[in-house]
Amino acid sequence: MNVITDIITPLHRFIGKPVRDLIPQHDKFRLHKGFTGRLVENILGASSSNQALPDLPEWGIEIKTLPVSVKGLPLENTFINKISLPFKETLFEESMLWLKIKKILWVPVIGSRQTPMLEKIIGYPILWEPDTATVAFLKRDWQEITTYIRLGDFNQLNSQLGELLHVRPKAADASKKIYLKINGYDQSILPIGFYFRKALTQTIIESNYAF
Repeated sequence: MNVITDIITPLHRFIGKPVRDLIPQHDKFRLHKGFTGRLVENILGASSSNQALPDLPEWGIEIKTLPVSVKGLPLENTFINKISLPFKETLFEESMLWLKIKKILWVPVIGSRQTPMLEKIIGYPILWEPDTATVAFLKRDWQEITTYIRLGDFNQLNSQLGELLHVRPKAADASKKIYLKINGYDQSILPIGFYFRKALTQTIIESNYAF
């Protein structure tokens, strides 16, 4: 049995079925952003609650649900990891981002923006590892972005920064400010995270037939 088959076996019976089928009958759940990802992680046996480890640490694999249209177009940028502040990472190869993206199991969630979340369809998963060229782009983006973070120049973290990777406030924590002392001055900032741009996830879909 190959790696992808072994990993997705618990999810296999849900492929092609609506998200509502993922919910255990005895569960009382609250519909919120990210709940589909949590359901998929539970089914696949994600054992890591540690932000610094992949969801399946024994495989070194992160699990990401990917909302896509019926034509296979990503509907949004994809959250990868929260950025710890004050920022102390210096090498891309030792960064939390790299630990999370070395190997990702993408699980497409198919439907239009108007499709109720519970009616969207689970697509066939993609086990993805970035190729050399993609790693180079991501490393360059990471280095550029983190230079501003280390300097405390958060105003430079705009939507134009980064080709494949970008930074924006972490939506679920948008009401919780972080207070920092940078260069002798007190600053407050919303929690921020790294996101893959849709341009990257589109290439992943195009290279791996997921429907």
